[in-house]
Amino acid sequence: MIYTVTFNPALDKTVTIDNFKLNEVNRVLSIKKDAGGKGINVSKMLDKLGGKSCAVGFLGLETGKYIEKELTQAGIQTCFVHTHEETRVNLKVVDPLNSTFTDINEPGGIVSQADIKSLKSKLLSMVKSDDIVVFSGKTANGMEDSVVKEWSLQCKHKGAKVFVDAEGKTLKLAVEAQPYMIKPNLEELKSICGKKLDNQEAVILECDKLIKSGISIVALSLGENGALFFYEDDRFYAKALKVEVKSTVGAGDSMMAAFAYGVQHNLGLEEKAKLSMAASAAKVTCEGTEMPDKEQVYRLLDKVCLERIT
Repeated sequence: MIYTVTFNPALDKTVTIDNFKLNEVNRVLSIKKDAGGKGINVSKMLDKLGGKSCAVGFLGLETGKYIEKELTQAGIQTCFVHTHEETRVNLKVVDPLNSTFTDINEPGGIVSQADIKSLKSKLLSMVKSDDIVVFSGKTANGMEDSVVKEWSLQCKHKGAKVFVDAEGKTLKLAVEAQPYMIKPNLEELKSICGKKLDNQEAVILECDKLIKSGISIVALSLGENGALFFYEDDRFYAKALKVEVKSTVGAGDSMMAAFAYGVQHNLGLEEKAKLSMAASAAKVTCEGTEMPDKEQVYRLLDKVCLERIT
């Protein structure tokens, strides 16, 4: 089983506005609501690829109920701790005329120590050997930065493979737990190593160091410039596919989902890398945090070009 952990979920409300302007009245053309949060997005993409997952995390009050209902109706297994604070709503403003995407994200409520303990107990009671646990996104208010590191170590102790997509101090500490996979962007990599990394050689060197430290896979997101993939002695660069961009929200989560799916199905690094790039590209062609169908992903698969780095 793949468990996706979202400490700070959200209801993503995407509004489409032509020629969006500040300090003026803007007319909304369309509104779309989706269950969101990075781990939840991973579960949604896994479902589209034909994989099975269980979405784990905190949900609160009516917004939380809406999110859980959406996931359940999609056939995604859930195991949430319900809190006494409303789950946040994130506003995404899409301006197709100017090709701009503006995120206005709420901070999320505070979770109690009792809720944290309850979620940890639920997760560890389910996780077993050969499972995959994906920690994605920020921790909730009320949680320590070290929580992903600590929970990762306990999941690893039970024989699970841990994937981490986090930022800041949470990511830096999580790296110490030697997760199976991390998916930083360039700024996050700089934060991990504490260096400027102003050329490709320096970037590759630091990713190699992470592999040597005990992390099995490093997928370095370069945004519109593609991605770098590292596994043991294999290193690849993949260019980003050129597609019509409707929403960038969830592109990185789709990449993480494809990798988790690939690991679960014993795909090779090249296959996993290609699938992750195709999934990410297919995602940005969808509105809001809607995920692409499996067919959309596989139509792009043959267009992904990998270049081996020596």
